[in-house]
Parts: sequence; C-alpha cells; structure tokens
Amino acid sequence: MCTQAELGLLPKQTPEVIAMKLKRGTYAIEPYGLLKRCSRCKEYWPADLEFFFSAPKRKDGIYDWCKACYLEWRYPFGRTKEGIEKAKQHGDY
Repeated sequence: MCTQAELGLLPKQTPEVIAMKLKRGTYAIEPYGLLKRCSRCKEYWPADLEFFFSAPKRKDGIYDWCKACYLEWRYPFGRTKEGIEKAKQHGDY
C-alpha cells in the first residue's frame, strides 16, 4: 500500500475527504492523479499546491479557487508597475 506522500496527496487529503469530494464532483480521478475542480473557472486541475493555495482550515487543505483565478481576481490590472498604477487610479489598491 502506498503512503499519502507517495501518491502526492496533501496531509489533509484523507480517504474519507477524497470520497466525499468525489461524490460531490469537486474531485476527479484521472490516470495521472487526483484533480480538483476550481469553483470559479470550473476547470479541473491537479489537487496540489502547484495549482491551488494552501487553506489549512479547509477539510482538504487547499483553497476552492485555482491560483490563476485567485490572482486574476486579486490583481485585475496585473502585478506590473503599470498595473499597480492603474489599480490605484481605480481605487482598487
């Protein structure tokens, strides 16, 4: 039997949590690993810290939105110097 680390799972991704998320449709199992659906863009991404931010208080330990969606929401004008200036003009920064 493989350990959670060997499967690439996070510590909070227990079999019970994975079964619950699979039943709800927020997780999917593909030949290349466990996927999680982003609740914003509705696309499936690998359920790891490369694609989702850590959320220690959540049952599975990762945020609902993928990193791309979160950063797009958080920095609508980008993270460049010009984007920050534009955000300040709009009162978003």
